[in-house]
Order: sequence, then structure tokens, then C-alpha cells
Amino acid sequence: MDAQPEKLKIKLDHVVLRVSNFESAAEFYRALFGFAGFMEVLDPKDTRCIGFQSPNGLTLWLEEFPGLLVGDSHGWLDHYALHCESRGDVDRAFQFCQSQGWQIISEPKAYPAYGNFYGFSFRGPDLIKLEFVTR
Repeated sequence: MDAQPEKLKIKLDHVVLRVSNFESAAEFYRALFGFAGFMEVLDPKDTRCIGFQSPNGLTLWLEEFPGLLVGDSHGWLDHYALHCESRGDVDRAFQFCQSQGWQIISEPKAYPAYGNFYGFSFRGPDLIKLEFVTR
């Protein structure tokens, strides 16, 4: 029997939610996540994007997206990210995604504007963008 490779220890890191009306959405999520104990965080590169971070580190980002169609059959999740323990694990995840033949959008690299952020992105079903990241 072949030995199983060591499993990655991952958790959901962040979700980016595109919204059609930034002010209305920000007001709603400020109330909801303020009640839930989330901390508001700002995107260092975009004043029309704010986040709400849970005590365990999960962040929901709101991104203005004019013209977005909304309702039960519309809307669009921009991407979600899976957190890895290390850059080595991000690199292992990249190799795995390549071995599956999945469409790579960006190769692993550092994003200094976001602190010690390192990651890559790829496409999933319905062309949704996913990321493996570490901080």
C-alpha cells in the first residue's frame, strides 16, 4: 500500500464579494459584522473596497462593481482564498493545481502591498477564481 502524502492544513482566508451599491452594502455589513465582533479593515490600494475580519482571521471584502446584476439568478463571487501554513505549502498547492491541469491565473509570488502576503490564483468550476495564500 502506498503511503499517503501529508495533507495541507488549510482554512478559509478571505472572500471578496462584488456589490452593485457600495454605500448600501457597506452600511449593511458594518451593522451585521459589527454585531458579530468583526473588525473593519481597509484595502491599502482601493478606497472603494473594505473588509470585515472575524476574530479567527477570516475576512469578507466588499468590492464595488457597478452594473452588477443582482438577485437569485445573478451576482458573482469574485474569488475565495485558502490559507496555508507556509510559502512551501503554497508552492506545493501550486504544483498540485498544475498536476490537475487546472487553469493557472497567476503563479506564486509575494504581494508587498498586503504585508507578508504570498500566493497564487487559479480557476475553478464556472470560472470562479480561487487562491492559495499565506501571510
